[in-house]
Amino acid sequence: MEALIIAIGVKACCVGSATIGGACNWAVNKKIKWADLLVAVAVGWVAAELFLPPVMMHYQLDVTWGPALSFLIGFSAIRMLPVIEARIRNLIEKS
Repeated sequence: MEALIIAIGVKACCVGSATIGGACNWAVNKKIKWADLLVAVAVGWVAAELFLPPVMMHYQLDVTWGPALSFLIGFSAIRMLPVIEARIRNLIEKS
């Protein structure tokens, strides 16, 4: 993993591993749409740019933890999409 991080960078590895996390979840649960994989890529990019650097700095984690954390983010983000969509719909319908 360290050689891959050195070769293409931490952020690219984080986006890739979030995408792989979303693809693994899609392989397990075939009800997920292809568009949700694009959302996993977007979530991976946002996590790599905004979320992971402060978390890794706060907990003083090594750079090799970045792809592992983003895999979990990509895996769980695709699982959370139906819940998030339902809550947003409920908020829109109430107002």
